[in-house]
Amino acid sequence: KPGGGDAGPASAAAAEKNELGFIIFAYNIGYQTDEGQLHSLFATYGSVAKVNVIQDFATGQGKGFGFVTMPVAADAENAVNTLNGTDFNGNTLQVRFKSPKGQGGPPSRGGPRGGGFRGRGIGFRGGRGAPRGGGFRGGRGAPRGNGGGMRGRGRGAYSSAPS
Repeated sequence: KPGGGDAGPASAAAAEKNELGFIIFAYNIGYQTDEGQLHSLFATYGSVAKVNVIQDFATGQGKGFGFVTMPVAADAENAVNTLNGTDFNGNTLQVRFKSPKGQGGPPSRGGPRGGGFRGRGIGFRGGRGAPRGGGFRGGRGAPRGNGGGMRGRGRGAYSSAPS
């Protein structure tokens, strides 16, 4: 199968399922593809309950991927196996089942709280070791709660203090 990264579940049995059916991830569909085109593509393999083409909020242009939900497992598996690697609007499709939440995908960066700007120093990289806090995650090492950034107590744009 073309593409790379996490291949997703191999069958509908291991795929994420919601109340409408089995969720299929379709990548490389092209930026101009709309939900009607994607629905037509998958409807040749069975009933389609829902189609969602992901769009950029600012421009309204498609981001080149979307999700299709099919209620019948056999139809969904047939669509995934047949469409993956085929040409669609001049692009080679990558089609697979969506992994259940908490499985697959890239590894976590920085534990349960994520990464962020937490290095030592000043400015945006301020944080635990900075003398006056600073940065987006500053404030923990600052004296008397005088940290900067989003966690500070000032009246800046990102402050939670009353203005």
